[in-house]
Amino acid sequence: MQHVTHHRFTVDEYYATANAGILKDNARVELIQGEIIEMEPLGNRHASCVDRLVDLLTLRTRQQAITRVQNPVHINDYSTVEPDLMLLVRRDDFYVSDRPSSSDVLLLVEVSDTTLQYDRNVKFPIYANAGIVEVWIADLQSMQLKIFSQPSSDYLTT
Repeated sequence: MQHVTHHRFTVDEYYATANAGILKDNARVELIQGEIIEMEPLGNRHASCVDRLVDLLTLRTRQQAITRVQNPVHINDYSTVEPDLMLLVRRDDFYVSDRPSSSDVLLLVEVSDTTLQYDRNVKFPIYANAGIVEVWIADLQSMQLKIFSQPSSDYLTT
């Protein structure tokens, strides 16, 4: 039986494919552990929840953090993700000189309507291993906000 191997993309290769036009500008994709993963389309409930969280968190943290919405964060050499919302360490250049990395993330929020198991089982361990100190998941199915902190290989739920 022939053995099939997969090529794991690095973050640099991922961005090179995007810059070369191989990935469409409007493609909703993330690089997760070297694989290019297509994200689900955003529904109205999802978008509305993100907007509410942005409004609330920006109002409360404007002077202390930068609110970033559905933009990439560099996790490691094989993962760059686009969470729904992040609060980043405040920088005067607003990260124009370099993409934020996991050490810049004060809070990461995923809004899950149809992706709860994927977010919890695939993305959260990556976030924990990267040392992201706090992750929230807005579970639109159960209408709950779940808060996770104290990363190790996973998170404690509070």
